[in-house]
Amino acid sequence: MTITDMHIMINLGLQKIASNQVDSFLPQELDLELNKNIQRFIEHRLNKFGNKYRTGFEGSQKRIDDVRTLIAEDSSATAYKGQVSEKHHVVSYTLPSTYMHLISVR
Repeated sequence: MTITDMHIMINLGLQKIASNQVDSFLPQELDLELNKNIQRFIEHRLNKFGNKYRTGFEGSQKRIDDVRTLIAEDSSATAYKGQVSEKHHVVSYTLPSTYMHLISVR
């Protein structure tokens, strides 16, 4: 479903609820509400208390499938900062501006 399809579905739903009391919403208003609800959906899917099994994001294949299209891999350069102990090294990485949630690090 594209953003245009979502705009149409929202307008159809609102017209059924409000019985044509609202002429129309600005596309920016629809986008704002869509973005808020997408954010809420992502937060719910990534929250370990968001399902009845309390398994967390990677504990359920359904949860992984729900956000699969939103996950982006990034393999940017890291900066080596030094060695803290025999087994531990410090590496620095700058997160991208579009960063929301870190899922895994390798």
